[in-house]
Amino acid sequence: MKAKRKIAAGVLTLCMAASFAACSGGAASSQGAPSAQNSAAPAQQQEALKGDMTVYTSQPEEDIKALIEAFNQKQPDIKVNVFRSGTEEVVSKILAEKKAGSVQADVLLVADAATFESLKSEDLLMSYESPELSGIKSDYYDADHTYTGTKI
Repeated sequence: MKAKRKIAAGVLTLCMAASFAACSGGAASSQGAPSAQNSAAPAQQQEALKGDMTVYTSQPEEDIKALIEAFNQKQPDIKVNVFRSGTEEVVSKILAEKKAGSVQADVLLVADAATFESLKSEDLLMSYESPELSGIKSDYYDADHTYTGTKI
């Protein structure tokens, strides 16, 4: 589980960087079980990771494809698996997996803070303070660092 959380931390850093870059015109929580051989490090350390990562999202297909492409430029040895559906279906899947004792999502990318607050209250989100947050107004991320806004 610790390796999983470390991978998620590194992945979230890269996802946030790619999301903010995309939003500016430039180029989640974790409980699943990717196969990882290295622990994650902040994006600026460029530590290569290997394994699989599962993203659950309600974002448009072209957006998630662009995000994965940007991510794989930094981490080419991680295979990204995507479950994409409407927000309600994504949340239902996570809650069903929690009930079964095996949440598969490593990264969650949905659009509204209310969804994240609900999942946070279910203890389904991991706290992670990304080094990418420096220079980003605190209005754009959760005070407990369990989620970050990606669209402004």
